[in-house]
Amino acid sequence: MSQKIVLVVEDNSEVLDMYRRFFQDLQIEVWEATSIEDALTFLRRTHELSGIVWDGVLRKTCSFDGAIQQFKRVFNGPMIAASRSTKSLDLQMAAGCTHIAAPIDRFEVLKQVFNQ
Repeated sequence: MSQKIVLVVEDNSEVLDMYRRFFQDLQIEVWEATSIEDALTFLRRTHELSGIVWDGVLRKTCSFDGAIQQFKRVFNGPMIAASRSTKSLDLQMAAGCTHIAAPIDRFEVLKQVFNQ
């Protein structure tokens, strides 16, 4: 079985560090991006990703909904939108995202999705 790789798109360094430690404990490689543009660069270069975990309220992202659609154009695996914001919840679900609002639930859901 090949190494699992998860792209984490997060602009908060403390949260990014939590993801890094969490996935390291699961022996899953983490690729990091701090913007939608950086994430799309990764996605265009590889087809090896196991999934994407991203912050739906990235500070410099104009369109939350547009980000989902951009990801879907180049990636058809699991996408987890981890955000307390439910502003675009319907659009996330329609695009095939899983939305996780509560930080406590976040890691349990991520274990279920990526530790199979």
